[in-house]
Amino acid sequence: MSKISIHNLVLLAVVQPGFEDLAATEIAEKFPDLAAQLSESQRKTWFIRGGVQLNVPPKVVPELHYRLKTPTSIRERLYEFKCRDFPKLYNKIQSLRWREHLVGDAFELSVTAEKSRLGNEKRIVEAVTEGIRRYFSKQPPKKPTLPYAHKIYVRFANDVCTISRDLTGAPLYQRGYKQMSAIAPIRENLAAALFFALWRSSGVGSISGREGFDILIDPMCGSGTFLLEAHLFDQDLRRAIASPEGVRDFAFLHDARWATDEALKPASVRGAVADTSEVRCRPTQFVGFDQNARAVKSARQSLANLHVKNPDAWTFFKCDLFSPEFSKLLASVVGDEKSASGKARSVAFIINPPYGERLSLPMPPAKYYPHLLARLAESASSNVKLFGVVIPQSFSHHVPKKCGQFRCVQAIEFENGGIAVQFHIYRRSSAEA
Repeated sequence: MSKISIHNLVLLAVVQPGFEDLAATEIAEKFPDLAAQLSESQRKTWFIRGGVQLNVPPKVVPELHYRLKTPTSIRERLYEFKCRDFPKLYNKIQSLRWREHLVGDAFELSVTAEKSRLGNEKRIVEAVTEGIRRYFSKQPPKKPTLPYAHKIYVRFANDVCTISRDLTGAPLYQRGYKQMSAIAPIRENLAAALFFALWRSSGVGSISGREGFDILIDPMCGSGTFLLEAHLFDQDLRRAIASPEGVRDFAFLHDARWATDEALKPASVRGAVADTSEVRCRPTQFVGFDQNARAVKSARQSLANLHVKNPDAWTFFKCDLFSPEFSKLLASVVGDEKSASGKARSVAFIINPPYGERLSLPMPPAKYYPHLLARLAESASSNVKLFGVVIPQSFSHHVPKKCGQFRCVQAIEFENGGIAVQFHIYRRSSAEA
């Protein structure tokens, strides 16, 4: 039986701008064989704004989808050429090998153009569509058109046309475990990236480190996204999710080029769970608080859709961070307990508070965020080593660099729901730890 081409694929792991370095680090640590093939200078070319470029064998494509948590999607770079007029674009498109990339002649187009002579996106769509149809009129597909339509991205920049194909389908942050959601939730891939940033700021050299922190607490957990993504971060989704619909569908599973390779057929891909025993980036206890009963119910239902070995390690409370009850409940689940080795269990807070847009604030933003940080700092027992807080960028200048025994060591800028925000990481000062 013939095998798929052994030639590597040029991929782009699409990520939220601001998280390119974190995504490249996640890829390098989960797929060390890829990183080992690159020199330091080559590794720096991995990431561009909004993505991480990769050169991988086809067999790695499924693993990237099931194991990476920070990307939004993964695209295959197909062609790149200079073009300054529509006749040339049409002729070039009809000459490309579309039977290798499309199932039948079904496709969707997404076109963007900037700083190019061909700036009329509507006409670009027409030229590309007519060119592909012309190609298939001369070389009809072997099979009738199937219901799956791959998405083709056509991008013009500085008169260079880059054509890519989506390998993912629905965005990667749609993991498949959520059935309910709280108001103004954070997307799963953003939550995963922020957790990873917090984990690395704890002093761990890599995700395979054995330090990190033992307990992760979200004082405004909403539907539990931060905690659930922390649990999933080092896992293969084929093993981790117990959704009744089973493992989610991906565009690459409909790739006609792979139909002759048993290892890359959909049934084989879905059943081949990766060995992640050498990767460990996960707390051992998860605690969530929220004042909204519906949000707590949503978090519990999402947890039920995951394979969890130790359900006792999870606790969700209906409780307001600013209430006296919070401190009592926090002490009851954290305290100064020690692990089986006798070492005090370390704790981290992570929180995505309201921005005053979809959820109102109890006081002006300039006062609210310093008040929030002060509350976290005063609630932190001696084994709390750090906390991470998302703050709207427009109010970040009101936030102190030092809060009690904690000092801000990093601020990551990104957009969440169209709002410019920063993720501030505060770490307990070493002299006071």
